Amino acid sequence: MKQFYQIAATVVLLLALAGGIKACKVIKEYSYSYSYNDFAKSIEDFDIDRVEKYLGKGYKATSETGKDRQLITFANPATSTGRDIISLLLAQGADINSKYILTSTDYLGNTTGTYESSLLYHASEGDIDAVKFLLENKANPDITINPDNKTSLMIAARKGEQKVVQLLLDYGADPNMVDINGCSALNFAYYSRSSVVIEALENAGAKEVDHYCQF
Repeated sequence: MKQFYQIAATVVLLLALAGGIKACKVIKEYSYSYSYNDFAKSIEDFDIDRVEKYLGKGYKATSETGKDRQLITFANPATSTGRDIISLLLAQGADINSKYILTSTDYLGNTTGTYESSLLYHASEGDIDAVKFLLENKANPDITINPDNKTSLMIAARKGEQKVVQLLLDYGADPNMVDINGCSALNFAYYSRSSVVIEALENAGAKEVDHYCQF
C-alpha cells in the first residue's frame, strides 16, 4: 500500500509539472507583444514559426510597419528560410517590388536616403541565388532606385557582376535604360572594365551612350 501511494504521488507530481510547463508556455505566448513592428522583427530574425502565427492571427502581409516599410522588405532571400518566409508573404498578397528607404552616412556625418528594393539590394551584393529567386517570383528587373533612377542591371554592371548581369538580361532587363544622368548599363560596364559584362550587354542589344557619366 505504501508503494502504491508513492507511485500515485509521483504521478501527481509529474502531472503538476507538465501542467506548469504548459501554463508557462501559455503565459509566454500571451505576454508576447503582438504588433506589426514585432512581426517585422520575426521576419528579420528568420523566425518562420512566429511569422506563421502572425499570419494565422490575421495580421496582413501587405501592411507597413512603424518604419514605413512593407513587411516583405525585412525578409532576406539570400537564405532558404528567408525565401520560405517571402513565399508565405507573397501567398498573402505581399508585393515583391516594395521599396524602402536605405539610409547611409558619409564621413562628414551627412545622412542621405535612397529608395531600395530587395532586387536592387541583392543585385548590388552579387547574390545570384537571391536575385534568381526574386526574378522567378515576378520581381521587376527594371525597377529603379530613387532619386537617381539606376536599375539593378546598371548596378551589377558597375560592379562587374557577370552572373547577375546575365540573369537580369535573361529575365528581360532593358539594357538601354538610362539613369538620371543619361548613363546606361553599358557605360557602367565600361567603368568596371569587365569585358565579359560588356560583351553580354552588347549581345543583348545595348547601345553605347555618348554621355559624360559620374560614377
